[in-house]
Amino acid sequence: MKHIFLIHSHALLLTALGVTARENIHKEDVIFIYSRNYKNVLPIDFIFFDFSTEIEDTFYIMLSWSRRHFLLDKENRNRSVYFFDKFIAENAAVGYYLYVCQLQAYTNQILATNSLCQECFFIQEGGRVMFPLLTDHISWFCRLYNAIVLKGEKRLWKMSNWFPNKKTPYNRPIIAYAFDKSYFGNMPQEIRIVKWPKVNLDISIDISRPIFVLEGAVELGQVESPLYEKAVKKLVSEFASEKNYIKFHPKNGDIAKEKYKSFFYDKKVEIEELPMDIPFELILTNFDSLKLYGSGTSLLFYGKALGHQVISREEYLLSSVRYRTYVKGLQILDCVSIMRK
Repeated sequence: MKHIFLIHSHALLLTALGVTARENIHKEDVIFIYSRNYKNVLPIDFIFFDFSTEIEDTFYIMLSWSRRHFLLDKENRNRSVYFFDKFIAENAAVGYYLYVCQLQAYTNQILATNSLCQECFFIQEGGRVMFPLLTDHISWFCRLYNAIVLKGEKRLWKMSNWFPNKKTPYNRPIIAYAFDKSYFGNMPQEIRIVKWPKVNLDISIDISRPIFVLEGAVELGQVESPLYEKAVKKLVSEFASEKNYIKFHPKNGDIAKEKYKSFFYDKKVEIEELPMDIPFELILTNFDSLKLYGSGTSLLFYGKALGHQVISREEYLLSSVRYRTYVKGLQILDCVSIMRK
């Protein structure tokens, strides 16, 4: 029996490795499917296929025409079903177990409804609990869309939630693997806790120094630049010590980086930038008792779940209507959520 994992982030890969270790799955029985142009940097030897092009067309460009058009175009849907069914026939004809982060994605649905799929499991990717998605309730619009546009479709469906229900093509209870038992709420039939593996890193970290973990909230349109800069400045003023680390987001541009660094220079303290080519998730799993400071980045949630000291000042951003809209219904680090009104 094969075990197929859909991977598009370092967190998903680490969780997948935790699953293989927990369940003692043989390496030759594992297949990783990469998407979103994910590049693995870990020294592991598993079979993998990069389907970034095929999966990008069916789900991951969140607001793109390709995603919105996908369900409208039956020929396109059938082409994707044929592609992945052919892949399964060639690589997992003995049958397989599927591991995905949710069942909202169309590719995940296609693979879950293949007759050779024995069971579909969820594996944790994110750190911030997304309360509105922890349900099997499908909105009236999606139900109407499924009844009209997708009438008779047995391999995929439109949904705004993560979990299947009795009326969806895949309708079995879900067992989830997670490194944070609260992430999937009470929805799974069972939650199995896994640990991220430690990987040897070519980096030295002084665990006594604060690590300021920034995010791409401005670049991603989640919050206004002046407010985020003010929040970072307050964070530095409150918690910077004589020597500090800073972890930038890949979306942060050079001008923004220099601006954030200037807050440390103004305070006359040292700042060392952590390398971008070493995923911060690996630093979190390889060092103990780190001191992390930031706002709402997933890396802080990972840090908390892995037992590090985490201080978030996400409240500095909540004066922004744009940011409040972004986090509505989502967990924040003090475990208070901004629920839908």
